[in-house]
Amino acid sequence: VPRTLSLLQSPLLQGYALKSAFDFLAALVAHGAKPLDFSSLTKRILALADSDGTAASRHSLGVLSQAIAACATEAKAPLRASTVDAFVKQLSAPSESPHKRVLALICLGEIGAKNDLSAHKGLLPAVMAAFDVNEEEYKAAASYALGHVAAGNLSFYLPHLLKEVEAGKHEYLMLSALNELAKSGGASLAAVVPQLLPTLFTFAERDEEGVRNVVAECIGRLAAAAPGPVLPELESRLSHASPNVRSVVVHALRFTLTEEARRAVPPSTLHKFLGALGDEDLKVRRGALLTLNCIAHSRPATLRDPISGGELLPLLYGETAKRPELVHQVDLGPFKHFVDDGLELRKAAFECMDTLLSKPVVRERL
Repeated sequence: VPRTLSLLQSPLLQGYALKSAFDFLAALVAHGAKPLDFSSLTKRILALADSDGTAASRHSLGVLSQAIAACATEAKAPLRASTVDAFVKQLSAPSESPHKRVLALICLGEIGAKNDLSAHKGLLPAVMAAFDVNEEEYKAAASYALGHVAAGNLSFYLPHLLKEVEAGKHEYLMLSALNELAKSGGASLAAVVPQLLPTLFTFAERDEEGVRNVVAECIGRLAAAAPGPVLPELESRLSHASPNVRSVVVHALRFTLTEEARRAVPPSTLHKFLGALGDEDLKVRRGALLTLNCIAHSRPATLRDPISGGELLPLLYGETAKRPELVHQVDLGPFKHFVDDGLELRKAAFECMDTLLSKPVVRERL
């Protein structure tokens, strides 16, 4: 056990090895033998957050909170409830250090993603109060906690979350909470897609790139969880009048393809999205190139027909050339600076070509 706890502090412990460590700790809690029972283990895990006298990194806090959640899920309900109440109490305790309150928020999120915490009446007010604290890390942790807790009971928390999104007081943070919900909601998300999509597509028209990126990721994860209802909505907006919406749509597919459910996206849908390579807007074309690169990585066989048909490569090659009309001069007092708006497009195009050439199933058609 001491060695396992020591490994939790290492950034090298990831993937299946990290999951195995969580499973080991959960098995110890399920067995319940002292001194390796739930209370003892969680106390030792929490002590790791400042074992050397300094605040742990965000990565370490995430790993420790997942370990706490794995133990809490296997613990008896009264023990789990008392642990949740203790974390909620920490949020309103001014004597607690900021990083301990951040850890409490992340722990609540991880526990809530695996367990229904709607019976804890003080939880939601405490998390919402964190959004008014003038600390960005604290507010980001509150967004993470709210999204994950909502995933544990969608019918209870989702109406409140959507109401907060529409209120606009903490717009970006609430959208980030929706994104966290989409990450951990799993198959249960299919039932709430009709509630989520209209709100998300409303924000897709915003000019703020950060907002659009969060919306695109959230929609992409929804499409991975429920491709049936979401993919047709995305396809129908490929011809939307707003370039911002078209950009969000092509970026959303990229996030869908990074999920385990990427095989649920039919080749015909992928080919329709590749048509965005010919869009008149720069950000839409760049999003299409990034999506093409993702397709080449995850499902290269689906590109054989578009390449053989001759409709894909001319569009890709066209983005590798420098376009004088995209270069403009900016006066900086006595200095002149040239800005090339097509630089990111060319980088993305060459990255696509490099990926395509690395895939034997595609390279033979080039």
